[in-house]
Amino acid sequence: MLCPRCKVSLAPSTDGPVELHRCPVCEGTLVSQRRLIPLVEQSAELLASQVDLAQPVPSVPDRAGTAACPKCGDPMVTFGYMGMASVMLDRCASDWLVWIDSDELITMAVLSARTTQRIEERQKFWDAEKAKWPAGTPRPG
Repeated sequence: MLCPRCKVSLAPSTDGPVELHRCPVCEGTLVSQRRLIPLVEQSAELLASQVDLAQPVPSVPDRAGTAACPKCGDPMVTFGYMGMASVMLDRCASDWLVWIDSDELITMAVLSARTTQRIEERQKFWDAEKAKWPAGTPRPG
């Protein structure tokens, strides 16, 4: 299979338990759609302690042109990660493959880590609030 950006052969690889194909030139990644979330979550765990999650995350400029699926050659469809336009990914509807440019994976991992951090902070807040309530008081909401 060839990189949809560089047209060089993709190298099979693994990132933890996730099987993928990487471009040795642009460092883009081809992964099955069902493996996308585990890949992002794994990357988010590694980044969570290394980045300031309170800082704004800039949008990743979308690469010009339509990418062709490395497996079947059909044009890939562009969609926003987490429904946002800040990270646009390319997906083959026929083969369920997703192309991730190198800067997109890092941004997705930071967004995922921030989401996890916010969920944990909300849970701590509610646990602290609940501890103040008399026994048996139902939690609002």
